[in-house]
Amino acid sequence: MIYRHRITLQSNSPTAIAGGCYTASWATVTTFWGNVMDAGAVESTLHSKAQQVTAVKILARYTTGIDKKTCRLVYGSDIIVIESVIDVTNRKNEIVIQGRYEKR
Repeated sequence: MIYRHRITLQSNSPTAIAGGCYTASWATVTTFWGNVMDAGAVESTLHSKAQQVTAVKILARYTTGIDKKTCRLVYGSDIIVIESVIDVTNRKNEIVIQGRYEKR
């Protein structure tokens, strides 16, 4: 399989600011190659506002350290929120990452 897209894995490292508060600070963990594919979109209404969520599916070589609670992906200028990481073959050679584009 040829992977065509360069993807960056970032981890959230909260940084302390004045007054004992914390702010989100993202640090690059690794960069890898994968295939990024749109997996559809869903429209919903929240507080009388229409919203669209675009799902994304990424196929990549097996890698460890992807925690969906503390990590995110960056693809070009897009930020992808990780929803699941699946070892499709159970042989630790390829994974599918499912997520959604983050609204800015």
